[in-house]
Amino acid sequence: MPIHCPIPIRDLAKAEFDERDALVMSCAYAAQNTLGCLLDERVYENDLMLRLQAEGCVVHTQLPVTVKLGTFEKVYRCDIIAGDALYELKTVIGFTGEHDTQALHLAMMLGVGHAKLLNFRTQKVQGRLRFNALSQADWHGLAWEDDSWRPLSERCDELRQHARNMVNDWGAYLDCRLYDEALRHFMGANPPVFAVCQSCATETS
Repeated sequence: MPIHCPIPIRDLAKAEFDERDALVMSCAYAAQNTLGCLLDERVYENDLMLRLQAEGCVVHTQLPVTVKLGTFEKVYRCDIIAGDALYELKTVIGFTGEHDTQALHLAMMLGVGHAKLLNFRTQKVQGRLRFNALSQADWHGLAWEDDSWRPLSERCDELRQHARNMVNDWGAYLDCRLYDEALRHFMGANPPVFAVCQSCATETS
């Protein structure tokens, strides 16, 4: 299986997610009230896990999600899965687009519609809910149009085939750095493949 999670994660309806989220946020506020806002992310993760478990919630922390293709393998980790609800914990001044990308990337790999960011560094726990609007069919149903493809070197067709394999196996719309890292693995390119291709395109335009 190209994307593997060791346990099944159910895609919660919004009402179900909201119910889980009310419990998670209550425990998150309690954790910060007890610990303050200056500790390491993993401290809040462990405390939140214990509080949720005490409430009868099934919790998994640092759950691995493995992406494979041929000889390439990369493991991502989900901070907290609380009753099938996905949470990513942060200790930052404020959320950025990078954090949104990470949450949506994990949500798409797990095939779930919701992911929530929690920030424990702010004076009050900050939450940001992200919605994955793409279905499995959306990000696996791409049609290739390469009639205008003109290889610039003997390895261009090899690169194109690797790109096809990745999208066919993993789907599209995941974090572009995953595709870049895989292409560098297969092509042995340094600097990153996308940067090299962009440079070539600029020089030949």
